[in-house]
Amino acid sequence: MPPTREAYCVDIGNGISVGDTVPQAPVDYPGEVLFILNNAFPQPNTIGVPLGTAADEAAAVQCAIWSYTDNMVCDTPSNIGVRAAEIVAAANAAG
Repeated sequence: MPPTREAYCVDIGNGISVGDTVPQAPVDYPGEVLFILNNAFPQPNTIGVPLGTAADEAAAVQCAIWSYTDNMVCDTPSNIGVRAAEIVAAANAAG
């Protein structure tokens, strides 16, 4: 069995799940997405202070990614929405 790896879905219309083994298309994402993938959870975080749980932090990162790849607006007033906005702002500044 191949090793388990943490991953994000970069296309809201085409999800991924445990056991997927087919590599995705070659990376052709905006620089901001690459910044997020390289600098946010589960990578060593260089973007502000992560949320208290891995699940919440991963949700914020996923929302931030979809804001670039799928024009998703993470407008929830929760800590996840606020954190996603922080990640997007950092990616914009780095981009």
